[in-house]
Amino acid sequence: MFFTKFFEKNKVHPIPSHFSGNKITTHPLQHTDCNLTLNISPEITHKFFNTINGNIARDISKFGKSVMNPSMLADISRMHYYINNKKISVPGNEIKSKLNFSAQILEPQNEWIQEHIGSLSSFLHQGIFPDFFGAVDDWKASDSTKWKIAMVSLDRNKTDTRFYISSNGMIRLITQANITNIILRNNDILMVDKNRSIFTLQLSFRAVKMPDRCIITTQGNEADGSQMVLHGIERLK
Repeated sequence: MFFTKFFEKNKVHPIPSHFSGNKITTHPLQHTDCNLTLNISPEITHKFFNTINGNIARDISKFGKSVMNPSMLADISRMHYYINNKKISVPGNEIKSKLNFSAQILEPQNEWIQEHIGSLSSFLHQGIFPDFFGAVDDWKASDSTKWKIAMVSLDRNKTDTRFYISSNGMIRLITQANITNIILRNNDILMVDKNRSIFTLQLSFRAVKMPDRCIITTQGNEADGSQMVLHGIERLK
């Protein structure tokens, strides 16, 4: 996963803040700080949820309707999962996390979660981040330029990702993390000051229960969006 990927140390150069296609215009060093913001547009929503629902259909056929996806199983003790605001994740302890999950889904109002855990676990894990970045064409920078970002690498020691699952089918993702580098779609790698560069993301979902699986739609939450605050940007060559 891109969250734990490390890059070899190489000579670094002052980084760009302007991008035009694959061409890069380098700015002086005093312009190595930048803020990026993203509002969740209907175009992003359509593309993102098409990917999620396509993945659900694929994973249900592979693992089953009521079987937890191996990706969520691996993350259940590494990320923070809540059911009706009750935390089920125990950091570093997969067995206790699974036991907490099992206890929560025995509650009558949560039975649908067990029935459709194949659908929910298809996207409630680290893999949601590349799907999200794949749905975004441009990020707007504080200098009004547009950045085309393929993905970001986050500092795994300073990443807080929370999944909130409600018995009424509402789901929320909230992430705040320090950024180590950014990979652009032209394959340039931008190194940043990981102690000061921050990524935040909030996404809201609605799980619509169907006989064979869940369909995931948007809640239309105006608070959804993402931001990156970048410092000390340099291009890695």
